[in-house]
Amino acid sequence: MFKFVTEGIGLFMTEAIANTDKHPLILIVDDEPLLRSFLARQLRQAGYSVHVEESGNKAVAFMKKTEPDLVISDIRMADGDGLMVLKTTKKRNRDLPVLMISGFTDIPEHEFFHLGAVCLLHKPFETEALLERVRKNLLPAPERIDVCKSIGKVNFEMKFLSSLEESVKESIFFPGAGGFTLFSSRLYGKGQTLNFSLTFKEETLKGEGLVQWVKKTEDHLPYQLGVEVKSMESESQARWLEIIELFKPVSYLPGPS
Repeated sequence: MFKFVTEGIGLFMTEAIANTDKHPLILIVDDEPLLRSFLARQLRQAGYSVHVEESGNKAVAFMKKTEPDLVISDIRMADGDGLMVLKTTKKRNRDLPVLMISGFTDIPEHEFFHLGAVCLLHKPFETEALLERVRKNLLPAPERIDVCKSIGKVNFEMKFLSSLEESVKESIFFPGAGGFTLFSSRLYGKGQTLNFSLTFKEETLKGEGLVQWVKKTEDHLPYQLGVEVKSMESESQARWLEIIELFKPVSYLPGPS
């Protein structure tokens, strides 16, 4: 089943000094000098302040003194890997966005989303895709999900007997900071767009999402889906933000444990 991560994160005092520059500060953590230099140049040209580190341990030491606005971290590094960077960052500040990049990892993707990463980009990736992720995740949380008038034709529909809050508390529905995880009788592919309609006891959430991970299960519903929410109808978005504020999940997309 799922571990709904909420407790114990973001409650630690820190002496790190917040960035007061008018330009958001991006911390890049990667042990490849050419990639570090390239990313730093691209981000500076886009108007951001940038600090680079070559290892996870050096990045953590930097964050003890200065808190960035967003972290971009490689996964496989010798002196403190990206998983350590992600966990440490989220312990210090659960709201600080962390983008993971990697050429190879034997860790399941859903693990990174579960721990709070907002995305996992595989090398080589398009620079525009990275810049768009950075732009979006530096917006205030309520603005990261677009509002749409209508989602169009529904291709994913699910009905719950309980209310939305009860479904979360009973571990039937799993919201995360960036989307939700649920069980499905039908197989959907990673990267597939879902126009979803989720009906609870007294309300319905409608929106558009992107399947970020799929896992086979032995449950009566054979698949688990991690769905990143891209847009929602106005009333649904307002209700969704209430749920996120109420449960304060650390996970971007809750994952199996």
